Amino acid sequence: MPTPGALTVKQLHDDTGRSVRRAAASRRAVPITDRGEWVAVLAHPSLVRSQRRTRILLPDYEAMMA
Repeated sequence: MPTPGALTVKQLHDDTGRSVRRAAASRRAVPITDRGEWVAVLAHPSLVRSQRRTRILLPDYEAMMA
């Protein structure tokens, strides 16, 4: 059963510009499917969480660097 609002890879390939503008305007993620399976998501940047992580130095490594 197709996912409502999803685009197939072929649809994305055929009309990339319109698809990107549609995702930006809707402020909702647009699933991209290949043979019925989700393979990607086209989303407005405000919907994507930052991947920044806080580094923690292990005590042994910190001692070695000192």
